[in-house]
Parts: sequence; C-alpha cells; structure tokens
Amino acid sequence: MSADHGSVAKELERANEEFKEFERKDIKYREDLKHVKAKLKKLQEKLTRDSAKMQAGTSEAEQLEAGIPQLTGRAQDLEQQLQVQEQLLQQLQEGVRGEVEQHTQALQEVRRQLAPWEQQISQVQSRLSVATAEQDMLQNSHADAQQRLQDAEEGAKAALSSANSKDKEVLQMEAQLQQHRAASGTAQQEEVAAAGEVEQLSAAVQEVRGRVEQRRADSQAQTSQGAVVKALMAAKSSRDIPGDLGAIDAKYDIAVSTSCAALDYVVVDNTATAQSCVEMLRCKGLGVATFLILDKQQHLAKALQEKPTAPEGVPRLFDLVRVREERVKLAFYFALRDTVVADSLDQASRIAYGKDRRWGRVVTIKGEMINESGTMSGGGGKPRGGRMCLGKATPRTLDTHAAAAELQATEQELSTSAQVWLKSQLEIRPNPSIPVVPDISSLAVALRLAPKQTAHPSVQFKPVKSIGYLCAVQALQEAKIRSEAATAEVQRISKEVKRLEVGIPKLQLEAAAARHQSTDLQQRLTQLAQAAQVSPEDSTRLVALAKDIRGAEAELAKLKKNAAGLVEQAEKLQGQIENAGGAKMKKQKQAVSDLQQAVSDTEGEITKRQVQISTAGKQAEKLSKECSKTQKELDKATGDLQAKQKEQEVLDEAALKVLKAAEATKQLLQQKEEVLAEIRGEFEQKSKEVGIIRQVEVELDNTLRDLRDSHKEESAKLKKWRALDKDVQAKLAEFPIQNEAFMLGALEEEELVALNVQQLEYRVAMLEEELGRMNPDMSAIAAFQAKEAEYTQRVTDLEAATAERDSVRREHEDVRKRRLDEFMAGFNCISLRLKEMYQMITLGGDAELELVDSLDPFSEGIVFSVRPPKKSWKNISNLSGGEKTLSSLSLVFALHHYKPTPLYVMDEIDAALDFKNVSIVAHYIKERTKNAQFVIISLRNNMFELADRLVGIYKTDNATKSVAINPG
Repeated sequence: MSADHGSVAKELERANEEFKEFERKDIKYREDLKHVKAKLKKLQEKLTRDSAKMQAGTSEAEQLEAGIPQLTGRAQDLEQQLQVQEQLLQQLQEGVRGEVEQHTQALQEVRRQLAPWEQQISQVQSRLSVATAEQDMLQNSHADAQQRLQDAEEGAKAALSSANSKDKEVLQMEAQLQQHRAASGTAQQEEVAAAGEVEQLSAAVQEVRGRVEQRRADSQAQTSQGAVVKALMAAKSSRDIPGDLGAIDAKYDIAVSTSCAALDYVVVDNTATAQSCVEMLRCKGLGVATFLILDKQQHLAKALQEKPTAPEGVPRLFDLVRVREERVKLAFYFALRDTVVADSLDQASRIAYGKDRRWGRVVTIKGEMINESGTMSGGGGKPRGGRMCLGKATPRTLDTHAAAAELQATEQELSTSAQVWLKSQLEIRPNPSIPVVPDISSLAVALRLAPKQTAHPSVQFKPVKSIGYLCAVQALQEAKIRSEAATAEVQRISKEVKRLEVGIPKLQLEAAAARHQSTDLQQRLTQLAQAAQVSPEDSTRLVALAKDIRGAEAELAKLKKNAAGLVEQAEKLQGQIENAGGAKMKKQKQAVSDLQQAVSDTEGEITKRQVQISTAGKQAEKLSKECSKTQKELDKATGDLQAKQKEQEVLDEAALKVLKAAEATKQLLQQKEEVLAEIRGEFEQKSKEVGIIRQVEVELDNTLRDLRDSHKEESAKLKKWRALDKDVQAKLAEFPIQNEAFMLGALEEEELVALNVQQLEYRVAMLEEELGRMNPDMSAIAAFQAKEAEYTQRVTDLEAATAERDSVRREHEDVRKRRLDEFMAGFNCISLRLKEMYQMITLGGDAELELVDSLDPFSEGIVFSVRPPKKSWKNISNLSGGEKTLSSLSLVFALHHYKPTPLYVMDEIDAALDFKNVSIVAHYIKERTKNAQFVIISLRNNMFELADRLVGIYKTDNATKSVAINPG
C-alpha cells in the first residue's frame, strides 16, 4: 500500500509539473493574444474612423448637391424680384429722369465697361477658392500621415528600448542566478564542513570530558565514596582498591543507570564476609550498606550461561557489560537478568507486551522503563546517568598513586593544548575582544598556561574545572555559530534563486512581447513612411496648385487694379443717382441693392458648394483607398487572432486533460491516503488493544500472585483471631445481661475479629461514667424522629430537583453538542470549499480558516489567512485591496456552495480588480451560481457584458431615470 501511495504521489507531482509548464505557455499565449487584440482594435478604430470620414464626406457632398437646385431656384426668384424692383426704381427714376438721366446714362456706360472686368474677377476668385481648398486638403492629409509616422517611430523606439532594457535585466538576473547557484554550492559545502567540524568537536568535547572525568574519578575514588564504602575499603588489607567491577559503553549509560538499582551494592564473596562488614559498620556507627553475596547466587550460574535471542535483535544489558573478573558476572546477572535495551519507546512497547513474557523488562536508550508488571516510567528533566564506569575496555584495578600521576599528566597535556589554542586565537584575532581565559587554581597557574596573553588587558581569568575542556567547548560553540550562519546563508540563497527562477521567464516573456510589438511597428513604418511621403501626383498637384494660386492672385490683383477706376466712377455716379430721388428713391435703391446682394450671395453659395463637392469627392476617393488597405491589414490580424485562439484552445484542452488527470490522481491519492490512514488506524487500534490485553494479562498475573500471598497471610491471621475469640467469649461469660431487650445482637465472626477487647472495656467504663453525669431527655427521640422525617422529605425534594436539573443540563449539553457538531461540519465544508475557490480564482493561491480556540470555537472566533500566488501566508487585514476582494469573494462563494442564498446584491466588487480577475469572477458567477440571482453594481464592461439583463441609471432634468436592456 505504501508503494502504491508513493507511485501515485509521484504521478501527481509529475502532473503538477506538466500543468505548471502549461501555465507558462498560457501566459505567453495570453500576451500574444493581448498584443494581437490591441493591434486588431487599432485597425478597427482606424477603419471605423476612415469609413466615418468617408461616409460623412459623401453625405455632406450629397446634402450640398441636393441644396444646389434650391439655391438655383432661389437665385432665379431673386432675379425676378430684382427685375420688378428695378422696374419700380426705373419708374421713380422716370420722375427724376431729367435730373438723373445724364447720371444714369453715364453709370450704364461705366457698368457696361465694368461688366467684363467683374466677370473676369468672379471667374478668377472661383478658381482661386477651388485651388486653395484642394491645397489645404492635400497639406492636411500629408500632416496627418507625418504625425502617424512620428507616433509609430516613437512607439517602436520605446518598445525596442523596453525590450533591450528587459534583456539586460534578464542577463543581470541570469548572472546573479549563476552567482547565487555558485554561492549556494559554496555555502552548502561550508555548511557540510561546519556540520562535520561540529560533529568532530562534539566528539572531541565528549572525549576530553570523558578522559578528564575518568582520570579525576579514578584519582578521587576513595574521597568521593561515602563513609561506608571508605571504611570498607580502608579495612581491606590489599593495596589495590577494587573500584568498579564492570564497564559499559557510553551509549548505554542512561539505560543501565536507570534500570539497574543494584549498581550501588557492595559485592562480597560469602556470608561471613558480609557479616563482618555489617558488624564493623554497626560498631563504628557508619550507617547501612547493602551487600550482594556471590555464594548465594550460584543458582543463577546455569541461566547465566544461556545465550537467548531477544526479539527484533535488541541486546541484553548484561551482554553489554565488560567485567574485570569472570566470577563477578553473577552479580551483574542478578542485577540485570534479561533486561533488554530498545532504541525507542515504540520498540520497547512491542517487545515488553509481546507473547514471550521473558522479555517483559525493557529500557530505552533515553531511560524510559517498562517493568515486568506492565507499568511504565520515564519523563522528568535530566536523564539519570553516570552510575557505572564508561568505556569499551574492561575496568582495571585502581592504583591511587598511578591514577594521581596520570591525572596530572593528562591535565598538563590538556593545558599545553589550551596554550597552543589560545596562541592561535591571539594570532588570528589580535585586536578584538579575546575569549575568556580560565584559571585552574590560581593566577600563577593561569600565567604559566598563557604567558603571552598577559599583554592584553582584555584577558580575564575565571575559575573552571578544565581549561582544555573550556577551549574545546568554545571551539564547538564557534563551529556551531558557523554552521548556523552557513545554514541561514543557504536558505537565503535558496529563496533568492527561487525568486530569480520565477522572475527570469516573466521578464523574458515581457521582453519578447515588447520586441514583437517593436517588430510590428517597424513593419508598419515602411507603409506609414510611404503614406507620409508626398506622392508624385500629389507633389505635382501641389506645385500646380501653388502656381495656379499665385497666378490667380496676381491676375485678380491686376484685374482689380484695372477695374479700380471704373468701380470708383460707378460708385460716384451711383451716389449721385441715389441722392437724386430723395428718401423714397433711396429706399427703393436699397431694396434693389439688397436683392442684388442676395443674388450675389446665392450665386457665391452655389459656387462654394460646387467647390466643396469637388473636394469631398477627392477626399472620399483617397479615404476609400485607405479603407481598402486597412481592411486587408484587419483581415490579416483577424487571421492571426483566430490562429492564436485555436492554439490557445488546443493548449487549454491539453491543460484541461492534464488538470483532469491531476484531479483524478489527486482523488486517487486521497483515496489511497484514506485507505492507508484507515489501515494505520486499524493497526494502531489493534496494537493498542493488544497492548491493553497484554497489560491486563500482566496485571491479572500480578493480582493472582498478590491474592495467593494474601491468602497465606489471612490464613495465619485466622488462626490467631480464633484463639483470641476464645478468650473474649470467656470474658463475656463473666458479665450476664438481665434484660433480654437490651441484649446486643450476635456478631459475625468477621466482626468479632475486628473488635479490640481493651478498647471495648475502656469504652464501657467511660459510657457508664458519662451516663451517671447525664440527665437524658427521652422526648428528644420523638423530636429526632420528626426531624428525621422532615430531613427525609427535604432529601427527596432535593433529589427530585437535582434529577430535574441534571435532565435540563443533559438537554443543554445535547443542544450545545449538536450546535458544535453542526458548526464544525459546516466549518470544515466551508474551509475545504474556500481553499478550492481561492485556488480557482487566483490560479494557484491558497486560503485557510482557523479556529482561534479549537476547544471552544464560539469564544474567540475565526482567523482568515490567505497565501496569494507566489507570496507568503498573510492575515486578510494585511492584504491589498484586490487581494482582499478576491479573498472575500472566495469566502462568499464557499458559503454559497455550503448553503445557497437565493439573492445576492454586490456593490462594485470589481473596483479594485484588474481585467483578468474581473473576467474570472464574472465567468464564475455566470457559470457556477445558476441557482441564485446576483444583482451587481459595476462599471466594468467585462463584468456587465456577461449579464442576463442590464439596468442603466442616468440623470436628466434633475431627475433620476433608468433604462433596461437584454444583452443576449
């Protein structure tokens, strides 16, 4: 099952990696689609703008052309009215003919002479107006093309500059990545080296500690022992002091010190020796000692020779002990028997509660003990150790003089090594504060150990047990500091490498998008440059128009100059004629003049419209060419967009397959985990049951043994109490009772056994004396019975109230439990859905609901924590506006999934979201929440364009109005 679980986990990891690769490709395709859509949008806007201009020009030309017949008819009407008014004027003039005839004839003559000039001036002005309008149109078109070219060049430069900048940044980040990877390798090597150095120094510290402490223990064996052992050793005639009889490896120090209580026993050869030792201790008043007599342990010799195999290959403590003499093995076997050593408490439990009861006593390396009775001991502060000689060699006989000399040599050797170490530290760090130099016994010793360090005033001397040990400890501390620093550096570099590995592909995609945009603009520059250049036809036409304008202006000036005398003469004669007829004549002349001006304006308007129609036609022809060209580019961009969308669809389908496979694998993994957890639970349950059964079995065995012992003791007591009963019966016969009513009931045998005759006699005497002093009130019995009945009634009432209270309390507890169960079920469901919703909305984030107080969820509340994509865990109060919006919406959708609400009203939930997240939220609401109605107030088109019904709110005439449409 574990192998299946591991293979499914690897398959899930592989699917997740494939999905991440699809996500990276998806980002690239989205950027490409974004660029193509932007280009397509620009082309559509340009086509729309040019089409609108062309349509507006055509419409304007049609309107102008449609208005020309009306203007022509109006001009004819004005001509007719002018003829009528001129006739009236002529009639008035007939009255003053004599006065103005001469002036009129002269004016007609002047006008006749001026008419050819005016006709020529009118033709030249018309030609000049047409040429000027056409020239302005061509120049404006050229200026617009130049502006578009300039904008495209600036955009291409900016995009290329951005791409180059991002490329440089990518190169810098890649260089940093290489440096960090190299630094990571170096830091890892330093970490491994520091860890090795720590391990070596730890071993060195242990070795130094063991050597010094062992030498000191051997040297001070006599002085460190208690008064009892001192006296026994002093009484021993041999020169050699026995010391420790056995030794064990330091690994099992705590185990043997915890499990062997007899390590402090004094081992003697026979009973006589033990009695002599006891007598001596009694005579000198030195205390108590426990002696182990070897002669009395010979029955264990056969069991000692056996070599049984313990379960799971664990060793016996007895087999790990190395003794100085073979004969003392009996003492160690007596103390340890078949006690085995386990690596962990789980292994110890399996062995102790196993089928073979021989191995019921197990101790772990940490000192946790399981006894044969099934009880377990352990815990506490510092483990118990140091009660037995440590080492891999057998202990030797201790010579005090040799031990003292060896101790002095060892300390001298450690002092020399300390001096060398201090010298190296001063050479390495002459200026910083120097580590503390300890003093062994006095300042002279310290100066002898470090004579070269006295020049440094920062050196201080503090008494410790061993300078060599302190130096080793200081070196170990420095090695640990270096190891921790190396570990922290490795972690920091790993985070930086991860950040660079994520940032480099993103910058590469941005640089590729900017370069693609620059390339596209560069390709368009040729077309824009060609469009910005003046075509030969337009250039020729502009030159011709400029020449025509100059010629027309010169001709117009010449014509006006030539006609200036006639115009002045006509104006003079006209003034004389107008003044000739008085006010009525002036009025009539004014009417004729107004009609003439209206005719002139109408003809000018007709001419102007004809010029505008001609100009609009040329502009429409040019815009038509531009529209055709833009349409071709638009079709090409549409094809690119469709191709990209097809590729995106293919990618989405592949990603969906991978995602489905990942989901299926995840579900399979979850099923495997559930099965595995169930199997583990069953195994643990069965193990517990087996352990309980074995513990009960051990307890029953112990109880049975205790009952047997108790039975023996009770049998002995029974004999004793039967004899005592005979004496009591004889004494009772001496005190006959006269009144049978006051006779005591017969006592059972057990009750008689429990009585004490002396106490009973004493109590009888005391009661008689007290009764003589008392004057008892017999009515107190009736009062007592009444109070007792009242008390019984009150007790009954109390019991009824207590039962009712307990019933209500149980009902209250049931309600609280049901509330807690329902809340936790909903909380777990909402937490799971929240995680799924947030991962779906953010495409990779994570969210979690946590109870502040898991024992009482209703006291402190809930903590909402989220981890946005590629960020760390944060409380929701520490998020940005958009992240808070996504987190809150995820919680709302999770609550909707758990307990749907028919109506939701949301006010501008997309205000802090970007285009991508708005689209994700909108599509989720559209597709996943069809069992509820959402009323959303929004200003984002990609939100409300998916709505089933739109309601627009606007204000006109200080009144709010609304309009509703169905987009579909």
